[in-house]
Amino acid sequence: MSAFLWTLLLVLLIAGSVISVGKLRAIRLDAKRKKWWVIFHVLFVIMYFTGVLGNFVLTLFTLYFKDRELIYAAHYFIKYFDWYLIIPGALGSLATGIWLANFLLLR
Repeated sequence: MSAFLWTLLLVLLIAGSVISVGKLRAIRLDAKRKKWWVIFHVLFVIMYFTGVLGNFVLTLFTLYFKDRELIYAAHYFIKYFDWYLIIPGALGSLATGIWLANFLLLR
C-alpha cells in the first residue's frame, strides 16, 4: 500500500474517532474548556509551522554549501524535524481542530 493511502487512512481514522466521540458527548464545552482546547490547537499549529520553517531553512542551507558533512547533518536534522515537529503538529492540530469544530459548529 502506498504512503498516500496510509496517510489518508490515518487521517480518516482520526477524524472519524474524534467526530464519533464528540457526537456521543451530550454536553457543550464551557468557556474554560473551550479556551484550553484553543490553546492546545494553537500550540500544535505553532509546532507544525516551526518544523516547516526549520525544514525550509535547512533545505536552503544545503543548497549553498558544498561540505558533505554539513549537508548530511542538515538532512539528519530535517528528518528529526519531520518526525518530532511536523507530523505530531499536523495530527494534533487536525484532531483539536475537528474536536473544536465538532463542538462549536455541529451543536
